[in-house]
Amino acid sequence: MKVFFKSGWYFLMALWLLSACGNSEEKQEEEKFKEVMSIHDEAMAYMGKIMDLNRKIKSEIEILQVDTLQNHSEKISALQKGSQQLIDANKIMMDWMHGFEKPEAETMSHDEIMAYYEQEEKKIDEVKKQMEASIEKASVLIEP
Repeated sequence: MKVFFKSGWYFLMALWLLSACGNSEEKQEEEKFKEVMSIHDEAMAYMGKIMDLNRKIKSEIEILQVDTLQNHSEKISALQKGSQQLIDANKIMMDWMHGFEKPEAETMSHDEIMAYYEQEEKKIDEVKKQMEASIEKASVLIEP
């Protein structure tokens, strides 16, 4: 009987340790997921600005195209390039969102999940940087 309790006690301790490790891994995964989504949320905040700037650029292009008294081809070309950069920034954000999936612990190991989140964090950070750069360039183009 004493042996049973002793081996039962060891079994329970091992079970408890395994579940504690699992919880720790889940917490790490959840924290990394939150970090990735935080960058995503920051980048998403730029979407309205991108749409607004693109609308202003298109309006400016239309105004310049109507003015036949002066040659605005260089300005129009620069505005079109700025518009395309905004469109591209929007597209890469949409592409990232469509490609991102929260991994399931049943199909991936902890290390694989963490590596996936690291990779996605780098991708979304690059998306954010491209969005910021396109906004900065477009803002300069439409300043009075």
